[in-house]
Order: sequence, then C-alpha cells, then structure tokens
Amino acid sequence: MNENRRPTIDPRFVDVLRLAQAEANRYKVYLTEILILRMLIFENMYLDMFFAIMGVSRKAVKSAVEREWQKYLKVSDHVDEEGSVLTVTNFVDNPDGEKVYLCIDKKLEEIFSNAYGYSVDGNSLNELSFMLTILKMQTECISHIFDYLDIEIILGIRYFQGILFENIQEAFEQMEQMAMQEQFNNLEEELNNDEAFESIEEQENVDLEAETPEKIKKFLSPLKADGMVLGREKEINKLIRIILKVKKRNAILVGKPGVGKTAIVEKLAWLIKKGECPEELKGKTIFSLDLTGLLAGTKYRGDAEKRFKAIIDFLSAREDVILFIDEIHGVVGAGRSEGTNFDLANSLKTELARGNIIVIGATTYDEYNGILCTDKAFKRRFETIEVTEPKVNEVYPMIKEQINGYSKKHNVAITKGVVDFIIHISGCFSFETANPDRTLDIVDKSMVMAKLEGKKMVTNKIVLDNFDANFKKFEEEMSKELKMSTAYHETGHYLVARYGRTYESKALAVSIIPAEGNLGITVWESIPQYIDWDYKAHIQYIAVTLAGRVAEKMFTGKETSGANSDLKKATEEARRILLEYGLKSSFSSRNAEKDFSDGRIDVLNEEIDKIISEAYSYAKTILSEHSDALVKISEKLVEKGILITSELDKICKECEENLVLNI
Repeated sequence: MNENRRPTIDPRFVDVLRLAQAEANRYKVYLTEILILRMLIFENMYLDMFFAIMGVSRKAVKSAVEREWQKYLKVSDHVDEEGSVLTVTNFVDNPDGEKVYLCIDKKLEEIFSNAYGYSVDGNSLNELSFMLTILKMQTECISHIFDYLDIEIILGIRYFQGILFENIQEAFEQMEQMAMQEQFNNLEEELNNDEAFESIEEQENVDLEAETPEKIKKFLSPLKADGMVLGREKEINKLIRIILKVKKRNAILVGKPGVGKTAIVEKLAWLIKKGECPEELKGKTIFSLDLTGLLAGTKYRGDAEKRFKAIIDFLSAREDVILFIDEIHGVVGAGRSEGTNFDLANSLKTELARGNIIVIGATTYDEYNGILCTDKAFKRRFETIEVTEPKVNEVYPMIKEQINGYSKKHNVAITKGVVDFIIHISGCFSFETANPDRTLDIVDKSMVMAKLEGKKMVTNKIVLDNFDANFKKFEEEMSKELKMSTAYHETGHYLVARYGRTYESKALAVSIIPAEGNLGITVWESIPQYIDWDYKAHIQYIAVTLAGRVAEKMFTGKETSGANSDLKKATEEARRILLEYGLKSSFSSRNAEKDFSDGRIDVLNEEIDKIISEAYSYAKTILSEHSDALVKISEKLVEKGILITSELDKICKECEENLVLNI
C-alpha cells in the first residue's frame, strides 16, 4: 500500500474494518478473509439488497459465512508475529476526520490498490469499491460463498457496476453544476472584453456605394461580412473554385431552410474582407439584391425591365462586384408582363453566359426543383452546391462563436451540455427549419427567458419552458391510454431502426409531446438516401415505417390514425419497389405502369401485400426479441414525455445485458 496515499474511507466501511481487524488480531489470522466474511453479514449494506434480489435470506448467508469461517480456521496458517503481517503505519482519514490505523496483509494490500480504480474519485475505499474488486478478482473466499449460495458471480459484478454507474452519474451532475458556474464566471469576464469577438460588422464600401447609381442603390446593398460561422470549408472552397472560372462561374446553394446557405456567402465576404482568399477575389465586394423591393411598384409594363437593365448594366461594368440573390428561384417569372416571356431570369441569361457578372444564389430543394428547374436555360448557367444539415457533433463547433455573441448581448451564459440538449430535442418541436438555425433560435429564446427570470445561466428546464404549451397538452389533454399507445408507437419505430436497419441513421430523440399536429415523433440525425439499396434494405425501411403499427397492435391491441398513416407510406414504398426500382422479378423486365391489362393490377396489389406482410413480420420479430426495451422505453416516455439519445442508449444497453444473462 502506497505510504503517500491518504484515501478517504466510508464511515460504514470503517466499522467493518475495525471489527475485522479486531478478530484478525484475536485469532492471529490474515485480515483479508475476515473482512470479506464480515462484509457479507454486516447489516444495512448494498449486499443486503443484492441477496434480497437474488431471493437469498440473511439466514442462508450467515450459514454460508459460518461454514466458510470454520473451514478457514482449520486450514489457515496462523500469523507469524514477526513476518507475515505487513504493519501499515500511515493512516486513513474518514469523512469525520478520525484516523484509522490498519494492519494489512499483502493480499489485502493488492485488493485495496485495485479498489481505488472502482471509486468515483479514484481515492476512496468503501463497500462498493471493495466488493466490486473481490468479485472481479474472484478470490477463493468469495467464490466459495457464491457457489454455496448458488449465485453466479457475474450477477454480483453487474449489480455493483450498476450502483457504481449511478454514483458516477450523481458525482458528474454535481461536477457539472460547479463547472457551469465556473464557465459562467469565465464567460462573464470574456463578454466584457470586446476583443474576444472577431467579426466585421460593417464593410468599407463608401467609394463603391458612392459610384452606385441612385436609381438602383436601394435595391443593392453590401452583404454583411460575418466570420462567426465555423466549418463549411468544403462548401466555401467549392464556391470559390466556381467563381474563379472564366465561364459559367455562377453558383446556387441548395438546401433545407436553416442549414446556413446565406451564412456561407457571409463567411466568403468575411474572408475576402480579411484578405484570406485567392488573389483574384481580393478587393471584390458581395452585393445582396433586394428582389422584393426591386419588383415593388412595377405595375406598368416596362418598369421592371428598366430596373433590371440598370442593375445588369452596373454589374457588367464592375469587375469588383459579386451579386448574391437569396431565394433566387424568385427571378423566374419576376417582372413578367402578360403576353411576354420577359423576366429577370431572361435578363440575366446573356450576361451569365458571357461571364461578365458573377451571381451566387440560394434556394431550398422544393423551390429549386419546382420553380427554378422549369427554366432549363437559366439553370444551366449555374453550378449547384448542396448544403446539407450538419451532423449532431458538428452543430456546436459550427455555431459556438455565434452563441458567444448571443451571450454577450443577453449577458446570459449557456454550457455546451445544454446546447447539446437543445440540438437533440429541438427537432421534436420545430419542423420549419433545420440545424444550425433551429438550435440557434432556441438558444436565443432560452437566453431571453433566462434574462427575464433574472437568471445568468440557461438550464435544461429553461429550454423546455419554450415548449410549455406542448407539455401542457401532454399533461392535461392526453389520457394515460393515449400516452401509452403513442409511446409504444414511437418506441416501435426507434427499436426496429436501431436493431434492424442495414444503413446508419441515428435517433436524436423520441417524443410523445404533442407538436404541430403530431402526437409523437422520432427524430433522426439523417434521412437515408436510395443509393445502392437492395431488396432487403427496402424491406427493412418499410419495417421501420410499420413498426409503430406493429408495436401498438402487440401491446395495446389497437391501432391509431398514426398507425394507418404509416401503412399508407409503407404501401407507397412497396409500390416503388415494384414499379420504380424493379427489385422483384415479376416487375423488373418492363414498365409495369403501362401494362395493367389482363389482371396486372391484381398481380400488382398481390405483390404489394406480400411486401407489406414480409416487412410487418420482420418488424414483429425484432420487437418480440426486444420486448423488454419496448416496455421500459415506453413507460419512461409516459413518465417524461421525451427521451434523448443517451437515455435511449442506456435503457437498451441495460436490456441487452439482461438478455445475455438470461440466455
């Protein structure tokens, strides 16, 4: 035992040690076995609960201890007073400050050294760390006792590991509270230092603006240069490569609302302003076009054309200007008069083809496919850059500087842990935008709420207060039966996805809190793409879709409208398997859509039914195998309303361990 180590020791463990030490001295035997045997029969310990769970009475335990004790006294070598006992002269401090002197044999010295590794702080001795150590080491004494009581040692190890995990969680929560306060103190100091935030609020475009014709100045304005968004290097580099070309040097950023398309262009403006860009871009300015203002008041024929021409003439004459058009799909049909095909898109086509001007646009998938792609000639002038939603672990690094900026303005702090909580749960309530905008919006709202409550730190509770109305519906309007049905439904989706999919798709959260017409929702980190999927992968995808319906039927005997909606989606997917992907031989050799004569519709419906039945059985098999997790997650959802990734993982892993032990 290291003489420099001065561990703390639990008062209850001190009592056992003293008793065992006295008996070891009286009988002149080693302390190790005495201590183990005393631990087994000392009252009000974790062991009492363990034996109760195992269905073993205290009488049986005492009988086993007495049997081992008698056997031990007969075979144990007596301690030689001069050699065999290692006398430890250093002392152990218990929490009350009392010094405890111990005489420890070499075997116990090894056990204690290993036991430190099973303590929360790495420097404690208590029943938990001691028992977990001897169970892991499977000492002869403890092995005999467990064999006599017919208990597997692995069960004892799992029991004490569970207690250790709970203790670590409790300690972590305490540490996190302390860390939050320290982080706030540091952040408060940083917020008062303006130099901590490197951003460019205004661009020096005085000369350029002065040269802008007065009649178009109100439609063109320098784009804000913002270096607060981190990441997106791939998209920015691709954008730079496009605009450095000689021809067709125009780009359209396409992505969901809120993924940060405009922020990418603002970051490019910041890089240009800082000079951290290729030489060809230095000195250029990105102007933003106010498309709505440009079209306002153009009720007479020719008004729009004049404004368009003035802007295009100005841009064509300036090599130091890049035009940014947010919601660029709006140029298709913009300013078109009755009986003509003239619009802003047509005005730009010639100049775009010549490469006289550089245009960067931004739009969503729906508008790009539904509007902009209808003008194929205009679309050809652009290269498309897809801006996807960042993965969970990418969101915080991407927006942390913006969050610091919000903290400065609100004088309210927020920890990374709370931001991560927002990232996970935001998708359960907000469907209009994607990350990172979705998370930033809730961070902003939560800081406002904290400030109004006179608090300096955003907590998880304050975050959830943003959705009071949703929780009120959950608590007051949903019956227990409806909650349980919804919980089974959403848990079914989650579990079949977790254990059945061949592609990776991580669930961020499962919620049964009502939100925007949904009773419940399972939020995924990414939506799977139909690339190189075989028949089995599509069946598993349909199984996930049907899983809510299967779970409800298995455990409640009923089906809700949500379950019927899932059936409709599954049927549509089954139809695509046959008619679009040709993944079944009976429909793979020709275009089945054009051959529905002679009962082909009946054949199609029969094949769809077979696919649905196969996927249904697949989902049912998985849910049957993981019924314990289905029940426990559903019960927890009824209690809390929402569970995030870490909570779902914990329940599933516990059920997996129990499943292994029961096999």
